Amino acid sequence: MRLARKLALALVIGVVLVMSAYHFWELQHEVILFAADIGTEPKPGGRFALATLRSVWANEGEERARMLAEEVARTIDEVSIRWLPLDSPEIQALSEEARLRIDSGEMYRVVQRDRGLAMRIGYAKLAPDAPVVLEVRTRLDRELRFVTLSRLGRLAAGVAVALVCSLIAVLIGFRLVGRPVARLLERAHRIGEGDYSTRLNLRQRDEIGDLAREIDAMCDRLEEARRRVAEEEQARALALEQLRHTDRLATIGQLAAGVAHELGTPLAVVSARAELLASGELAAPDAIENGRVIGEQTARMTAIIRQLLDFSRRRNAQMVTTDLRPLVQRTVDLLGATARRHQVRTEVLMGMEPLVARIDQAQVQQAVTNVIVNGIQAMPKGGTLTVRLGARNAAPPAGQAGRPGLHACIEVQDEGAGMTADQLTRIFEPFFTTKAVGEGTGLGLSVAYGIVTEHEGWFEVESTPGQGTVMRIFLPLATATAEAVAS
Repeated sequence: MRLARKLALALVIGVVLVMSAYHFWELQHEVILFAADIGTEPKPGGRFALATLRSVWANEGEERARMLAEEVARTIDEVSIRWLPLDSPEIQALSEEARLRIDSGEMYRVVQRDRGLAMRIGYAKLAPDAPVVLEVRTRLDRELRFVTLSRLGRLAAGVAVALVCSLIAVLIGFRLVGRPVARLLERAHRIGEGDYSTRLNLRQRDEIGDLAREIDAMCDRLEEARRRVAEEEQARALALEQLRHTDRLATIGQLAAGVAHELGTPLAVVSARAELLASGELAAPDAIENGRVIGEQTARMTAIIRQLLDFSRRRNAQMVTTDLRPLVQRTVDLLGATARRHQVRTEVLMGMEPLVARIDQAQVQQAVTNVIVNGIQAMPKGGTLTVRLGARNAAPPAGQAGRPGLHACIEVQDEGAGMTADQLTRIFEPFFTTKAVGEGTGLGLSVAYGIVTEHEGWFEVESTPGQGTVMRIFLPLATATAEAVAS
């Protein structure tokens, strides 16, 4: 409606200006005519009457001329006459030029205005030797009243025209501009909220109607594009989940040898204790002790197998608020057998305060597992793998998503061969690997990168050839934890 009001206001102002200019010109024209009418120059009718009176004065005498002039004055209401002696104050008050013109036989006229009233006064001698001067006074009330009424009438006409034009402009502006624009604005809000189904269906055959039809067509295209994007996103999510599950299975394959070794020792203990029990030669207290040992080793094997099953099982994404410390510790414990098989000693350094983040536990564990496995495989001759967990105030590097602030930092440091600058730029590329054949698929760090990015975190990697590599995973802390750490 604001545009409609502006258009109506512009039209009204234009009409008012045009009408004002027109009426001003008309009034000026009438004023000029009125001024000419009441001016001091004798009119043809006045000259004819003066000539008639002079003829009567010359032919029939002064008395007859006086009677005729008074008869004319009685007939016309606005006119009054007087006969003034030449030495009267009125005549003497005139200028020398005026008296000379009167003596020469001309009719001298003057207009007097006082408090809105106007009077035209004429002086003339009817004969050169006449002892008196004829004074004719004419009131101009009718002319002034006409001019006043004309001005009022034209003002009223201008106001009426302005009002009618305003009404027409408002109605047309509301119907052709205001209401369609309001519908377009409402449609824009709905589009901003993601609603592409509502149709405008404006029947106007103008630019606004064309815009409405184009918006409807755009909504159809957006709806179709959204449908395709949703389908592609669903397919991408399924493919990504399949890739992550495949990566978990590949990691399980790499851990199989270490797990077999971990299961070998408790199985040997269980077998030996079972043989003793089966022999029947043990006393009751010894039998009870052997049974307890068998139960402990069985529970140990069950825990190892459960860890592997939990790690390899496909799960739906589920974001929960989790303390990262036990999750990291479980991951290091799960990879303990693999580390020992590679002659790698693991150290875990973390504080006593909880580091709570909102994460998908399975996905984050997979990302941490991939980074630790990568560090273990980077030390084929053994060494120390250090895992640190703490809170840091950090900001994402250029080109990576995330927001600055307090984050949980999971740092994995190995003592391997390190990487060159060129290799560092490619470590998160799928299928890129510096490992020997059979050691990895090149998907581990790529999958970990995707998981961390989805959690609004990022990676930082530092590596020097011959001195090892440090990988840091930054994950945003939960609000309460971040505030507690900051305080």
